[in-house]
Amino acid sequence: MARDRSSPRAALRRSTSSRRTPGEWGGCRQCPDAGWRRERDRCRLRACISVEVRSNRSTHVTLSAAILAGGQARRFGGRDKGALLVDGRSIRDRQIAELTTLTSDILIVGGPDGRADRIPGCGPLGGLHTALLESKGDRTIVIACDMPYVPATMLMHLCTLAGDVDAVVPCTDRGYHPLCAVYARACLEPATRRLAAGHLKMTDLFDDLRVRVVTAEELRAFGDPHRLLANVNTPADHRELDAFQGHQP
Repeated sequence: MARDRSSPRAALRRSTSSRRTPGEWGGCRQCPDAGWRRERDRCRLRACISVEVRSNRSTHVTLSAAILAGGQARRFGGRDKGALLVDGRSIRDRQIAELTTLTSDILIVGGPDGRADRIPGCGPLGGLHTALLESKGDRTIVIACDMPYVPATMLMHLCTLAGDVDAVVPCTDRGYHPLCAVYARACLEPATRRLAAGHLKMTDLFDDLRVRVVTAEELRAFGDPHRLLANVNTPADHRELDAFQGHQP
């Protein structure tokens, strides 16, 4: 069925069957004034994205977001890493709070409550493939479920760089960060080909794409890049997040 692209509101409306509201994800209650200010800020962020991305395109660009939660977390005893507490809030709640300022089309891929991978057992590339199939937007923010400190302002910046490329990917001295990136729907076909061929390395996909690399220097406008892109692979990683607590991005 053709999408209604007549307005940003229509393009960003939530699917009731496969998406959940922030409240359903356990978001904290807010006073009415705080809710009004939050909605105002969401509208401003969405407007900024629409204007910036559209500046290099002749059509409206819609935005989705996907949290990839499909890893088995063997080094964490199989626990749901999205449920881990950081500064008193679960990583998932923190991520949902940031993403809802950018889009209402938020999808969880994998994990106990998320959409199952269309092609199971293919790691992050399989998660990206599912996210691109399931999301409504022309571009999809993809973020791993164990990254507690990614701010909406940084994600908005990635989106505004996406006008003429297939992917916008941060890169630091620790390498590419393909699970904190923005992907166009055009990435679906090459991702599908690589899955069919058994070539599952995420960064190899970039050979088939037009990629805008975002350097650590650019990321410093939003905070310490190592903090922004910190993730939790082991219990030791979780404990080490204490070093970042109290430092805002």
